[in-house]
Amino acid sequence: MNSLKELPLPVVVMSANGTLLEANNAYCKAFSLGRSKVLGTAVDDRAGKEMREATRREFAKLSPANPTITAPAMLQTLYGQERRRIWEITGLFDEAGRLEAVMTVFWDVTEEYFYNETLEELIRITNDRSLDTEETVEGILAIGHAYFGMTAGVISRYNGEGVRAEFQVRPDFSELGRSVPLELSYTSITHSRGTIVAIPEIDKTQHADSAFFKHLNLKNFLSAEIHVDGELYGALSFASPEARSHPFSNEDIQLIRILAQSLSYALLRRRKIAELKASEKKYRFIYQNSPIMMHTIGPDLKITDVNKMWFDTLDLAREDVIGTHLTTYFTEASKKAVYDAASGRTKLPLVAAPRTMVRADGTVVEVEASTLTDPNDGGPVSILSVLNNVTDRNRAQRSLARLNEGLRRTNEGLKRFNAIAAHNLQEPFRKIRLFTDVLDETLDSEGNPQLREPLTIIRRSSDRLSKLVNDLQTYTRETQRGFQRMPVDLNRLLENVLETLDPDPAADIAIATLPQVTGDPASLNKLFRNLLANALADEREGRPCEVRVLAQILGDGTARLTIRDNGSGLSPARAEKIFEAFAHPRHRPTKSFAVTFPTRACLHK
Repeated sequence: MNSLKELPLPVVVMSANGTLLEANNAYCKAFSLGRSKVLGTAVDDRAGKEMREATRREFAKLSPANPTITAPAMLQTLYGQERRRIWEITGLFDEAGRLEAVMTVFWDVTEEYFYNETLEELIRITNDRSLDTEETVEGILAIGHAYFGMTAGVISRYNGEGVRAEFQVRPDFSELGRSVPLELSYTSITHSRGTIVAIPEIDKTQHADSAFFKHLNLKNFLSAEIHVDGELYGALSFASPEARSHPFSNEDIQLIRILAQSLSYALLRRRKIAELKASEKKYRFIYQNSPIMMHTIGPDLKITDVNKMWFDTLDLAREDVIGTHLTTYFTEASKKAVYDAASGRTKLPLVAAPRTMVRADGTVVEVEASTLTDPNDGGPVSILSVLNNVTDRNRAQRSLARLNEGLRRTNEGLKRFNAIAAHNLQEPFRKIRLFTDVLDETLDSEGNPQLREPLTIIRRSSDRLSKLVNDLQTYTRETQRGFQRMPVDLNRLLENVLETLDPDPAADIAIATLPQVTGDPASLNKLFRNLLANALADEREGRPCEVRVLAQILGDGTARLTIRDNGSGLSPARAEKIFEAFAHPRHRPTKSFAVTFPTRACLHK
């Protein structure tokens, strides 16, 4: 029995009916009773009804074959305090197997039990999605406040001005939302250390002389930093104006670390929700104020939302549209296509599909519909459609098509007229030349020199007019001829052009190495023949003719060709006249200018 008294755990020996026969010092201390007041008493005297019934049930389980059992943690109220204890009960039996006495050892697990209950409540709160983030944060703070049993609990946030309380229990010690300098806040200890702070008696540390201790006299302090998305957010702190009678335990340190981590997740969730709401608000603004029509529908093909342009275009009210079937607002010609796309029969996404809708007044709106769907298990959950109103564009295109068709017919008529007129004009010219020749022969026989000069003028004018008619015929043929696109060697082409022109041997003509281009060979031949002919024929006032043909390959793959001569040149204001039919870019009073038809050419390397 002497060894029993010195055991560190509470131990008691009782008879089979529950009378205490022996108790050690630890047992007496646990119940704050002297041994003389314990021995001879019944265990039922210090147990409630539930405890007494639990004890009898456990005693009944004892047997010689199973003499030792461990009872689960039971709640015991003694002198107004609730404690949870685990009991190990060992039965002592006589030779007949009858229970003579019971030895009971117990140990207090109140703190461990309370710690586990707190963790379970924390898990429940943080996983409860029926709570908004504010309620979750407040719940986490309340859990810590209840567990540590301290006067105040605060979630503080650091800012440029110092620190301010965002959430708190017991607002006696700080004003919610008001920033105070960091040096006047107890969280300055947490901020400077960067670790968990657990001080049971601040007045006995170096912080007793600090500004925050003089500003607000708190004796014990427990705090941990909060990080949100990898950045320092603030601190979770608990404090009391009374000193703590015992140091903070490892469980206390571990729990505040867990609470701070849980707050990190909750505050991050609050931030992400705020960002999501801001994005949704921005999306809603863009959606509602978009300059094109937009609507969304649900899986039942009923409209769930439309934007302002949608109901403005169709002259409908939003409240009359929401919940109605989508096909209601399309013409009979488009209803089937709309239904197939919305019900998944047509493969989505759909881009710029032509559809026709009906306004409230019955007029038709032509749109191009682009559709996106949000798939879920193979079926659409919601569909967003963007409808571009192309009524005016299509009307303009149809009008332009009619005008182009009319212009085409007019041009065809003009081409036929030009061909017929040019052909018919040649006959009078031939007769004029014929009778002019007859008159010329007659004059030769009669010897009348006064009439020879007028005949010469008539013949020259007739030739010029005949050439003009020939040029008109050439122009008509060129406009009717299709242009080919094929590789053209410009070096060989210019050699052929120069052989045709047969320039003066004294002319200085230099041609650089030219690229091979893609174009119409006949048009390019006419272009260079006309340009070189004009360059060679230009007046130079006694200077020898100089002509240079240069080539430059541009970055976009095209070639720029330059034909430069030392002639009198052309005024920049009249440069574009070169490419106009029947136009004379400059006048030469002493030298005739041949009417030619230069052709614009786009040269591709």
